[in-house]
Amino acid sequence: MAATAGAQVRPTQTAAEIFVEPPSSLRETYKRIDDEHSGSEQADVDKNWASGLRICSTGLSRPARSRLFLAVEAHGGRYFPSLKRGCTHLLVGPSVASGEKDSPKFNHAKRIHAKWHLGVVKLSWWDRCMEESQVAPENGYSLLTYSGNDAA
Repeated sequence: MAATAGAQVRPTQTAAEIFVEPPSSLRETYKRIDDEHSGSEQADVDKNWASGLRICSTGLSRPARSRLFLAVEAHGGRYFPSLKRGCTHLLVGPSVASGEKDSPKFNHAKRIHAKWHLGVVKLSWWDRCMEESQVAPENGYSLLTYSGNDAA
């Protein structure tokens, strides 16, 4: 099996499970740009508004996943290519959210979201978070609900 440079490949992995991290030069470029534009202590606080978020996604193209990965990590969160215990949110692309495409991750999330306290939200929730530089309320973006979301 041929592997892409930088990918950790197990013999039983499918192509969808293989995550290729963006080149370090691209990550360094984004970090340099961020560093040049953060001139205060408040900027550092705003920059890490996503700390504590552990994001996974489904229904996104490879370039969109790469952009999401960079954005999540740049704002202090963690991105995971596989849905696993400990993820806080599954971001669902429009084609899956509308039912146009099927997604094994989304189907799995339907079974485990309450047990794992997983927020299953439309991708537009992340866009709102980015606009506000803070974790936005999930109201209006949740695709699946559980009683834990209602407790505040």
